[in-house]
Amino acid sequence: GAAPSGSPAVKPPGSGPVAGLPPAFPPAPGVSPTPTPGGTPAGSDPVPASNAPIPPVPTKPAPGTSQSPGPTPTPTPSPTATPTPPPPTSPPPTSPPPPPPAPVVYQVNSLPVGRGGQSAAGPTIRPGGGSWWWDRWGLTIGGTRYGPGITVHGLSTVTIDLNRACVSYDARAGVDDLSSWLGAPVRFAVYGDGSRLWSSPVVRGGDAAVPVHVGLKGVRSVELVVQPQRSGLALVALADWADARITCS
Repeated sequence: GAAPSGSPAVKPPGSGPVAGLPPAFPPAPGVSPTPTPGGTPAGSDPVPASNAPIPPVPTKPAPGTSQSPGPTPTPTPSPTATPTPPPPTSPPPTSPPPPPPAPVVYQVNSLPVGRGGQSAAGPTIRPGGGSWWWDRWGLTIGGTRYGPGITVHGLSTVTIDLNRACVSYDARAGVDDLSSWLGAPVRFAVYGDGSRLWSSPVVRGGDAAVPVHVGLKGVRSVELVVQPQRSGLALVALADWADARITCS
């Protein structure tokens, strides 16, 4: 109820100074007031929160574990040296062609007489030619002695069938010294397949032998011909084909 009248009125607590508390002094210049623990200092505005990012705290790997290494940088490739081209190589040597077969030489004084209708591997003297010949060794013409050859009369024809490819006919032609005293002049000639291939000048007894060389390429038969240049004793004179030989391939 209401307080009884005549009693002193009770004053509410006021804001005046409290007895027994010292007065508050302002802080010294330049000294910030000590913040109140656990809160914001009295009489100060709250500090706004900072928006700066908080750096992460590095963590140490747990014992016994290894940290994966970062990517290894790719090394810069060194410039590649330009290769030196190899020296040009020579082509392998080619084998030389085989040499041609050695020529075969047939001595006329050793030729066999051909047999009609039978083939032969080399030259043969054709039978029935009507002329006489004498196979000899050691003929003498103009005082010079020769080796193999044939002797014929001053009028004669000896036909030789070659029977193979031949190259040449070679000889020394002259009047044999056995009849040189006759002085009979003769002329020598070589025919191939009926065509004259070579002829000598007139040769008399005592003259030096005349060299003979006749090519026989493509020729199948050869005729050795002696002709007298004067009638009479020339027909019985002895004429020589000395060193007579046929070379075939």
